[in-house]
Amino acid sequence: MRSLTIRCPSPIPMIHASTLFQNLEELSLTITSFTPVPAAVLRHWSALRRLKTISLVIPTFQWTIEWPTWELCFENLESLSLSCPFTDAFMFLSIASFPMLSSFTFNLILPQFPDLQVYPWAGILQTLRSNTSPCFQELVIGLWDDRTPETRLRNTRFTASHPTVPFSDLEATLLDFNLSRFCTYFPLLQPLTLEDVVNMRDAWPEIESLVIGMPEIYEAKLDLNVLQVLSDERCESLETLELTVNAALVPRPKKTRSTHRLGCLKLNLENWNDTFENRCSLASYIDSLFPYIHFVSSNGEELEGVKGIIDALQMGRRRERRHNDIAEAEDSDEDHELSDLD
Repeated sequence: MRSLTIRCPSPIPMIHASTLFQNLEELSLTITSFTPVPAAVLRHWSALRRLKTISLVIPTFQWTIEWPTWELCFENLESLSLSCPFTDAFMFLSIASFPMLSSFTFNLILPQFPDLQVYPWAGILQTLRSNTSPCFQELVIGLWDDRTPETRLRNTRFTASHPTVPFSDLEATLLDFNLSRFCTYFPLLQPLTLEDVVNMRDAWPEIESLVIGMPEIYEAKLDLNVLQVLSDERCESLETLELTVNAALVPRPKKTRSTHRLGCLKLNLENWNDTFENRCSLASYIDSLFPYIHFVSSNGEELEGVKGIIDALQMGRRRERRHNDIAEAEDSDEDHELSDLD
């Protein structure tokens, strides 16, 4: 067996069974009750030499007193997804090395009554950096959501009051990664400055997806000029971008049209005055920076007016190219006819 998916309330029998498949490459475990998972199973999973993907959704690990002495190595693991409490993720990463890991997703499971504690995000990122190799590329952080009203209410209350982290506290560690994907789907960071984004761009030349969630209690420090920074040739791999920006002023379109291939842009617009004039200005500005874009949204809903104008601009360029191609073909035919007459 190469792939195993377990979803059950009682983990013990199935967890033991998962350690028996020596050729296992993909393991997905979801515990649907509050039953702790014995942490000792991590030692057995680390012995599965072909294991490449682990996805865990667990209420908590049950750690034994000797856990600090463990030194595990997941030799060929490429993707790790953890949905669990913060402490369990931190402890797991502290006792294991991942020489081939390229992707880590952490969905924080909040306690039933979350307080306003400051989670040591710098520590967990430093641990991740220490225990991975330069092939690590993707970091995704979010809140676990099982779509129940209780969880969603808890997450909403947490994000409304969570003490976010200054980018400067995480900058040294974050920018030491060579990331192609960095996504925070809940307000982890305090509002970024333009300098912060420039530093990200310069540190991650291969970045393909950049998503920065921001709490509603803060005002955005970024304005729409950040888009021009990210349309730079030093960020040419960027395909997906999501940011919160102050849209009170829309910059003029870039005089020389960019060739950037960004496809999906999601902007949470603050101080946006939704007039026809502003829609035209924003559409022209975005189109001058990202001429191949196919999706634009604001605050989770598509900005139909802006997208419609961008679509019209793109269609006009396609028609112009077709017209030019036809004209060139006709000129070429005429040249051949004159050559035949000679």
